[in-house]
Amino acid sequence: MRYTDATTEAGALRPLAHPWGIWGRDGSFVCLDSKAEWLSEWRHRVRVMEAADRPIRARREGLERALEANRETLANLLRHGAADAVLELLGMFCAADSGLASRLP
Repeated sequence: MRYTDATTEAGALRPLAHPWGIWGRDGSFVCLDSKAEWLSEWRHRVRVMEAADRPIRARREGLERALEANRETLANLLRHGAADAVLELLGMFCAADSGLASRLP
């Protein structure tokens, strides 16, 4: 189940119940205990997508789909002050996409 932003009566955001999660392409949600674990899991997933036995274009599309599936999570992390984690993740995706793009004919 996706978490949503809950607000207090004053309108301030309350802490998220579990911000360090990752949505899979099959709709599964993996909960991780910390930012370090979250980034580690993303590093693993990005490496798997980069190395997949698929055409380069399909791998790049897979990276894009992974970001799209997790856009709400990333937006919530930004709203709750975890911009450093989101930026690090986006850097991973940019590096992976650039590396794949450089191998296109």
